Amino acid sequence: MSLFRNLLLASLLVTLSACGNGDDSSNDGHTHDDLAELAEHACEHGQDGPFLEVNASLTRGDAAEAVSRAHTAFRIALPEDSDGTHRGAVVYTATATGEVVFFLSADVPLSVHDGEAEVEIEAEGKVDACPAVITKAVTVDVTAGTEYVLELGPTDAATVTLVAVSAGGHAH
Repeated sequence: MSLFRNLLLASLLVTLSACGNGDDSSNDGHTHDDLAELAEHACEHGQDGPFLEVNASLTRGDAAEAVSRAHTAFRIALPEDSDGTHRGAVVYTATATGEVVFFLSADVPLSVHDGEAEVEIEAEGKVDACPAVITKAVTVDVTAGTEYVLELGPTDAATVTLVAVSAGGHAH
């Protein structure tokens, strides 16, 4: 198990560092090398954007809206299903091979698919860094250039914010 996964499993259930001051203007070439820093980065984008509004498809086969842009918080509108709950599917294309953490604004079920196969969730848990913005983190291994379908729900939430952060050597 990678060092990052160990950190994620050990740290998700404890309070992480505060979200910072929201000033993302200091792109000093640092890399995100631990969970607290990843969560802080997700908090900054979850609070300050940039934001993109996307509409999820009700089924995985119809997923077309992309949530792949780096340093972006995606506000995903989830359609209502026949049971009166919300669910939806969006597309994420990996730009690098390695671990990616999907940070969510609500404790919504998330599954990741590579074609017909479901991708194994490496780690999943609660994030306390900025609970009004980000509450859950899900880590998966991805391959550069591969298109993944993210399925969200079922949930009572009609909208969920998602921020994807590459775990290894993510510099900006």
